[in-house]
Amino acid sequence: GRVADPMRVQFLGSLDGYVGRLFPPAAFFYPWARQVIIEFWRAGATTSDCARTFHPASALELLAFSELLRIAVIREARPGRYFLDERVLRRRGVSVSTE
Repeated sequence: GRVADPMRVQFLGSLDGYVGRLFPPAAFFYPWARQVIIEFWRAGATTSDCARTFHPASALELLAFSELLRIAVIREARPGRYFLDERVLRRRGVSVSTE
């Protein structure tokens, strides 16, 4: 069978718990917030130098993005360009490394 990337498995596992804690009163945001975080992470948009535009696929994804921006998990590097702040994720207990 296919061997899973350990970094990806570790990241996604810790991300599930984190996003679940982020949105307990509004659990329906969970899949959209998770998707936004994964999208930035997969694109490598994890520093201000690698910031990218964001085009939400739905109104709920936009609401989740706005909440992630409000709590600084997603940051605006310059107008219209955003990145995932991995340091904030780590401080909140989400591991994004294989160490």
